[in-house]
Order: sequence, then C-alpha cells, then structure tokens
Amino acid sequence: MKVLLIGMDGAHIGAFKRGWTPYIESLIEKGTNLNLKNDLVSRGWLEIATGQHASVTGAMYDKPKADGTHQWNLKFSINDIPDLGTTVKPIWQAINETGHRVGVMNLPTVFPAPKVNGFFISGGGGGAPVVATPTADLCYPKDVLSTLLENEYIVDQRVPQLIVERKLTTSSSIFKELIRMNNRRTSAFIELAKKTKIDFGFIVYKTTSVITETILTSEFKKFKENSNSEVVNSAEQYYRAFDQELKRLHDEFPQASVVIVSDHGSIARSHTVNPNIFLQKLGYQTAKSSLSLKKVAINKLKEIIPFSLKMALKKNVSIKNVVAETINFDKQKTLAFCRTKNDWTHGIFINDSQRFGGPVAPSDISRLKMEIIEKFNASPDVIEHKIKAYSLDSHPSKPLRVFPDIILDMPSGYLTYDSSANFIESYSPPNNLNSLDGILRGDMVSMKSHEPLSVITRGKKSLLTKIGRKDLTAVYWLILNEFQEFQPN
Repeated sequence: MKVLLIGMDGAHIGAFKRGWTPYIESLIEKGTNLNLKNDLVSRGWLEIATGQHASVTGAMYDKPKADGTHQWNLKFSINDIPDLGTTVKPIWQAINETGHRVGVMNLPTVFPAPKVNGFFISGGGGGAPVVATPTADLCYPKDVLSTLLENEYIVDQRVPQLIVERKLTTSSSIFKELIRMNNRRTSAFIELAKKTKIDFGFIVYKTTSVITETILTSEFKKFKENSNSEVVNSAEQYYRAFDQELKRLHDEFPQASVVIVSDHGSIARSHTVNPNIFLQKLGYQTAKSSLSLKKVAINKLKEIIPFSLKMALKKNVSIKNVVAETINFDKQKTLAFCRTKNDWTHGIFINDSQRFGGPVAPSDISRLKMEIIEKFNASPDVIEHKIKAYSLDSHPSKPLRVFPDIILDMPSGYLTYDSSANFIESYSPPNNLNSLDGILRGDMVSMKSHEPLSVITRGKKSLLTKIGRKDLTAVYWLILNEFQEFQPN
C-alpha cells in the first residue's frame, strides 16, 4: 500500500494532546500539520473525495430548494454532483486511472457503492441506510459482504440508534459500543485490503469520533474542573482503544504513507450569531412576530419532550412540513435573510423572485449583495468579533445558484442561529445533570469548528503552494500526487 488515508469525523488536533493516544500523537509529531480550514458551508468529506469545493460540486451541508419557496434541503449524495466522473473525478476513480487499486470503507454520502478496481464499502447516510448490519447495496463487489459479516462489521450507529433502539443510556455503555464498532471496522478493512492488494486505502471512523467529542466537549464546558469522572474515564478508555486501532493499521501496512484527516474539527460553542437581527436593523428584513413565536414554541417543545418521542416526531411528515415552512420574516417584504440548520456556518441569501418568490428582481441581486457586505463589514460588532462577509461571485459554476449569496467567515465556536434575540451574544450552556442529558435535550454545547485534522506523515508541505489550496480539497491533490505528478487545474 502506497497511501493509507485515515478519516475521523469531527476530530481535532487537541483531541490527541490529552495523553490518551500516544501512538497517534507520535504520528502527528513526526508528520506535517497542513493547517487547513473548512468554511463549514462545504461538506468536508466530499472536498477530500473530489478535490473540489461545494461552489463547484454543490456538496453543501444545507441549501435552498430554490423552487420559488423558502424550503430547505439537508440531504446530499455524491451522485448529485454535476459532471461526476468527467469534470469532477472522485479520488478512487482518479487513482484507478493511474493503474492502481483502491479500497474505500465507510465514506459517507457515497451510495450505492460505486464500481472500482479494488473494493468500496459505503458509509451510512447520504441515501444509504443508517443500520448496524451491512447489506449488499453498500458493497462493491457484492461478495465482500461475506467478509464484513464474518468480521461482525457495524455500518453505523448514531445517538438515536444507540439510545432509542439499543437502550444504551449511560456514557460508559455508549463508549463500549463505539470501541467495538471501531475494532470490527479495522479488522474488516485489514482483511479486505490484504485480499485485494490495494495501493490506496481510505478508512473512515465516522460516528465514533464525533459522538465522543460531543460528549467530552459538553462535559468539559459544563463542569470544567468538576467534570464527571465516569464520563471522562470512559472517554479515555475509548481513545486508548482507538489509539491501538491506528497502531494496528500502521503495523499491517508499515510502508504506507499515512494521512490523518477529519472533515471538520469540534469545539465548545462560545457565541450565537443571528444575521437576521442585523438585516432587520438596517431595513433589509421585516420580522413576522407570529411565526417567530411559533418557532420559539417548537424549539421549547423539543427541549421538554422525551428523546425517543422527539426522534419519532422527526419522522412525521406533517410536522416536518410545518417546520420547513416556518420562517420568522415576511417573505414578501424581506430583501435578505438567513435560515439556519444544525451546527455549521450559514450565509445570507437575497430574497429574489426567481429562487424564493421574494420582492427582489434577479437583476438587483449583485448590487444588493455588495451593499449588504459593505455595511456588514463596517459594523463595529462585526469588527469586534472578527467576522467577515464575502461573496463567491467570480466563480462561474452552476451550484452558486443555491450557494449563499453572502458567506459569513466567523471564528470557530460562533454558531449561526436564526431564532436568537440578539445579533451577537455570548453563549452559556444550561446547567444539566450531565453531558448526555444535555445531548438528549438538544443543547448545542459542542459544534463543528473550522480547523479539521490534516496531518501527513510523509510528503512535502511545499507542494501545497503549488496546489494553491488551503481547504480540504488539498488532501485530494496531495494524495493523487503520490500516484501521478501533480498537474495544476
């Protein structure tokens, strides 16, 4: 194997400076930290997989349907990318075309498993079922399914599955299951990689990393020096076991150049930002109080109902439609708006007639956008908090139609949230009994950060200058350079 790419969802370099992962720490110390940044608009795994930003591929965390309504779409699959396989070539295709064999395991948003010279195991999500037991549709070729079943491979188990379906209600029981899931994944990957004799391996430890960091960050944020020892000790056991999984991988393929990445980092939430408040104060948005109260009521209801009921209601089509249609501004009088989903960065959209049925003519989008950017960047609050608004106007790609007209570059820990009462405010987490209780309530104490893990054990960082990329797309080009000399786009 020439290159072994190890992915960890939500991991950050600080996670490996706690003294719990001596082997991973040694790899990081001997290697080169690329210091890449994810804007948290573009999906990090697909930047790594395709070498292209979401402004080219459309692979965003969320985006408008742009069908004359204000409905949003949170789903994305690699098969939604325009010109996939021609203009945009996934890394497995690009490496296959150099005459080398590949093995990819547990990469999200790639389903069904694509045909490759080697093997491919899809991760849960992105159209794939989030299940424990693998199915044939997740595998290429189909006969690798038997190897997965023999190794008791676990596709994915997220918080709803672990708590509602598996009835795991303590941090220690959850961490034990995450340890088992990682162990089974490593064993299956090693066996398939040896059978297939691959040149490039890509294994992703997805849910385990992000669940662990969410629980730990919440614990440290709430309790600080009085953190719950049972939770912290269980997390330490998890990381010590994970450290051994990476050592096992490296021992099996000692000649491989190891690349360690995550799609984003994790960090404690420090501030809340509601761009709509800024837009309202400058007259670009007209608030609709009745809908605001409705949205507040929905959010309050989420906090008090049991977690199992919350998960069941999320699947209810009628409730999903009500939430999708609930906006807290007058869509006929509003010129610009921000809609927020989950813990990534969100931008501002011009409320034009073509995409949203709003009052702005398409011909006025550019002028209005630049006007808002200028005023936003001149705001004392924005300057104080080191936030910056910018636009990707110069890019000619089609996905820009659903890309935010104005992107907000904010420090890590700043969460955009369209139901907050103030433009920018400090965040103080609720004083829950423990971190798991907070997660079940929906407290967003931990969130994605802009600093993904990106370390190479061999290779020249100077190549980054030649590549000209400072985001996770650089990982794609650095790895491809191991199989063919880099040719700038």
